[in-house]
Amino acid sequence: MNYQINGNNRGQAAYSSTGVNGMTAGSTGMNNKGQSIFGNNQVGDLLACKLVKGGENPVLDLNGIQLQTKATEELTNAQPGDTIYLKIQQADASRVSLKVVGVQQQGQNANLTAATSAQVMQNNEQISDMIKDNLDGALDEEKAKENQKEILRSLTTDEIAKLRMMQIDVSNATLSDLMGMVITIRSGDHQDEVNEQIGDIVKETIGKLRNTMLGSEPYEGMQTTTENIPESGELNGTMSDDKIAPDGGRAGDLQTNVTPDTGTYRPGTSRLNSEGYVVNVPYTETLSAAQNPVKEDRTGGQEEKIHISDEQMIYMIQNDMDFTIGNIELSHNSVNADSPAKEQPLDQQVWNDIYSQVTSIIEAAGMSVTEQSLSGAKFMLQHELPVKVDSLRMYMSVQALNQRGLQDGQLEANIEEQIAIGNPPEQARVSGSTLRERADQLVEKVQAITTFAVDAAASQGKPLTISYLYNSTMRNMNARTTRRPINTGAEGASLSLSGESTNAANAMFSNHPAAITARRQLEEIRLAMTMEAATRLVRRDINIDAKPLSQVVDALKSQESEYYDTVVSAQDLHDIPEGVDLLKETLKETDGLKNLPAYALGEMVRQPSITVGGLYDTASHMKATLMGKAYETMMTKPRADMGDSITEAFQNVDAILEDLDYDRNAANQRAVRILAYNQMEITPENITSVKGADAKVQQMFETLTPQIVLNLIRENKNPLNMTIDGLNEEIMQQREVRGITDEQRFSEFLYQLDQTDAITPEERTSFIGIYRLLDKVEKSHGKDIGAVVRNGQEVTLHNLFTADKSRKACGIDVAIDETFGERVDVAVDDQSILEQVETAYNQTLSGSILRHIRPQILQSLEQIDYQNMNLEELDSFIKATETSQMEEGISEELSRVLAEALSYEDDVAMMLEANDMPATVTNILAAQQVMYGKNGVFGMISDMKQGLSERAAEQVTEAESQILEHLEGKQDVLYGLENVRARLSEQIHNKETDGTITSKDIQALKFLNAGMPIAMRAVEQDVFQVPLVVDGDVSIMKVSLLRDGEHAGEITATMDTEAYGKLEAFIHTENDQLEGYISVDDEAGQKKLESNELTFRSVFAKIGMEVRDLRLDGTKPVQYGGTGEQEVTTSQLYKVAKQLMTAIKLTGITADK
Repeated sequence: MNYQINGNNRGQAAYSSTGVNGMTAGSTGMNNKGQSIFGNNQVGDLLACKLVKGGENPVLDLNGIQLQTKATEELTNAQPGDTIYLKIQQADASRVSLKVVGVQQQGQNANLTAATSAQVMQNNEQISDMIKDNLDGALDEEKAKENQKEILRSLTTDEIAKLRMMQIDVSNATLSDLMGMVITIRSGDHQDEVNEQIGDIVKETIGKLRNTMLGSEPYEGMQTTTENIPESGELNGTMSDDKIAPDGGRAGDLQTNVTPDTGTYRPGTSRLNSEGYVVNVPYTETLSAAQNPVKEDRTGGQEEKIHISDEQMIYMIQNDMDFTIGNIELSHNSVNADSPAKEQPLDQQVWNDIYSQVTSIIEAAGMSVTEQSLSGAKFMLQHELPVKVDSLRMYMSVQALNQRGLQDGQLEANIEEQIAIGNPPEQARVSGSTLRERADQLVEKVQAITTFAVDAAASQGKPLTISYLYNSTMRNMNARTTRRPINTGAEGASLSLSGESTNAANAMFSNHPAAITARRQLEEIRLAMTMEAATRLVRRDINIDAKPLSQVVDALKSQESEYYDTVVSAQDLHDIPEGVDLLKETLKETDGLKNLPAYALGEMVRQPSITVGGLYDTASHMKATLMGKAYETMMTKPRADMGDSITEAFQNVDAILEDLDYDRNAANQRAVRILAYNQMEITPENITSVKGADAKVQQMFETLTPQIVLNLIRENKNPLNMTIDGLNEEIMQQREVRGITDEQRFSEFLYQLDQTDAITPEERTSFIGIYRLLDKVEKSHGKDIGAVVRNGQEVTLHNLFTADKSRKACGIDVAIDETFGERVDVAVDDQSILEQVETAYNQTLSGSILRHIRPQILQSLEQIDYQNMNLEELDSFIKATETSQMEEGISEELSRVLAEALSYEDDVAMMLEANDMPATVTNILAAQQVMYGKNGVFGMISDMKQGLSERAAEQVTEAESQILEHLEGKQDVLYGLENVRARLSEQIHNKETDGTITSKDIQALKFLNAGMPIAMRAVEQDVFQVPLVVDGDVSIMKVSLLRDGEHAGEITATMDTEAYGKLEAFIHTENDQLEGYISVDDEAGQKKLESNELTFRSVFAKIGMEVRDLRLDGTKPVQYGGTGEQEVTTSQLYKVAKQLMTAIKLTGITADK
């Protein structure tokens, strides 16, 4: 597919999303009029892009897709961030031409109506989806890379914040990983752009709708029906209570005019096909309007101004349209109001033949078989329309609207919802509940359906749809329920769980094949029907509740597959094609656990070795056995309407906690309910064990990402076969490997601390101490917390601090195995078990606190004695206090760092590739400093020493001086580099004690750690740097040794001196002789070298090297260099290089100012 973007005055071409001339992709044909292009976009549609790069070849961003244009004249004054409006000018099967029609500067308000703005966003989404679907050409690598960087340069702080919420470490993710995530965010993120316009859009849209409907008054002689219209609940598939008779039948049985004529009934002559149309129709007796009319009131119709005509309704049904604002307008403009729809006579025999099918369809839709619903079916037949759930519900909705008029409150809610999900307001339904409300109702219906209702419907041949089964269940709600005690808590406290009636509980399930299949399908639906899944279903099909269960199952599977395909497509899987299914299955089960019953956590207490996959299976089975009852989920809170059901189901929870002297907090109440459901003894040990299992699962939910799963699969590890503990440990290791280290986390904490106002030095020191204590506790794997628990103390920050100080004061701050000094065969009492489970629980809590703690939160807690809170209370308080605003500063800083890295990426790409280092922000910046910064890693070290105290800086300088002192070979250089890095890191972290450490210190240390591998790889190639220390001043000598080839035996050394400029030394060794020359920029420096000739000769003589010709006047010896035939040992070259640097140091030339 080619894309052209033209200026107003000249047709200058731009090309596909990668800017490649002549790039072709899959195409889709045009319709007969040649107007529609690849979906719903049309010629004349307006699009809005962001300018991400100006200049000679401007680049525009359209929902994360890059479009390059040569329409530079029109964009001369445009700046990156400005909105560029394009119009679809021309389209055919292989080319789309776009024209620049306007520029809106960043920050200015658009001169568009609210509705037009929303339509533009819809156009953007449609054409960007089309481009993604149709691009299949090979991308030009260089251009694709440049476009990638343009997108990343345009990354906003809000988008960075969203990446962080997705557990993406922006500074340590590769640029390609970031690119994939950004496009995912942008392609579905439209809500923020229109939030400010919602009020205007709603007002404008409703006004437009009223104008349209006022022009659609019923034509003369055709008025609207006055029969009572069912409430909206029935239109959505819920029968009103007054429609149900005491005996379970329908109130007010059907009259003779809506039942089949049994006297003339001849079965088998006509039926409805799968599309809802009559087939095999015999043209015999006809049912005219006079014989059995659709009841209509021919009076008073002209009084109602708001009206949808029959012609409009027929048009919408014929074109399979939803009852939306836009479709009402379209139907109004598409029908001729002066030409009424022709009504065909309805054959009486046909009506008799299909009557049972019609009533089945009505019941499938969750509606009562009444005069109104049957008249809808007849209307369809008389106008040759399909008799289907969709058409009948359309009919009922139109009748309700014509009788009651617009319901502004509900209409406003529907419009606002469409805008919120990025759709134009015209896609809002005119009547009925919002999609969110429908999804909520769908989940409720699915959970409420009883097995009895399924079996009865299957055996009676009734519709197996959610709406019918729900209505059937409601008709049987008068059955009595009983309560049965299921556990005994402390001191005989009784805990009860409500259940179904005894008869229902003991009833045998039907063996009818259709019933067995329906029960299985219903359980599949229940397992997959989360609120998110239900919302996606009703967006795709507003009548999904009236479709057969098999179709609902298929729809759920389809959307689940699409979701995980999208997640997987963002990952690089070329090296593990066989791991794709495992990746999808792992993501499905770990995500699915979040919405499964929390009661399954009891199995983790019974069976600590249970795997992630085993826990998913257990929880899934548990959900099936709950048979629609309300339950609390592993992760999310129960819906508000289900909370009371859960509370009512479990009685006396607070009494049990009171007997056990436990706080009546949410965590303890949840633990008791889980134990009660599992019929496990309610003891302090079990309560704490359940809370520990719960916390571990929450940790997994918070930290597991698709990238980590992928890495585990690459290492031939199956996450589903790991225990929760094992997987959490793997996650921590993977986060370390991927650079999501404690240093990065600590750096962000310090950055927020630096940005927090009114922090005193004492508070700063305290907050840093708290953070580091938690970090130390997390790394102790339970030893630090175990010491407090064994002491009989509550686990608080204060007690952890005290225990830590006591160990250090006694000199026992060492690592000793838990079993050290213990007898092997010792009975373990209950108190010891309780200590172990409390230790494990609090260990998990400490990790949770560390992940969520922020300086702003600690500052807000200053008025509370938070250091004496137990970790459970502190964790809950911190999570409740945390806000997204706390992350804004970090996102802004990451945006700045990302922009800096992108500016250097081209310069260091080859170096990173040569060192097998991924192109992350951290690695790019580190490589740039190593390659182009003054003195490489030692320049970084020098800068970091500036922030140290004089004594601390001296210790680092001492480590630097030891490199030359111990230099014998490359291993000594490597050891020296690591020694300096470790010494510097130690001194940096020593600043924590007085609170002077900053985020810049940690960031610099991170860049040094990333740059060290580059420096060390160079050492392996005999290219290295050595500090020359004189009187505390450090000068860096860069050295290169050549062992092979034409210049074998040559040593090159350079350094910058403060007084004399650049110094260069070239030494060639052969056998036990050397020759060479040394020069400096300044003449005075050259003379100083000449005056130290004896120094050089004596230093070289110490290693047995004869100086054959060493020029210190800067001139090159005539016979400099060898034949290249003489083999030179590496050790000899390192010895000569060491003596050369020692001699230069002794001349004092490096110390002169």
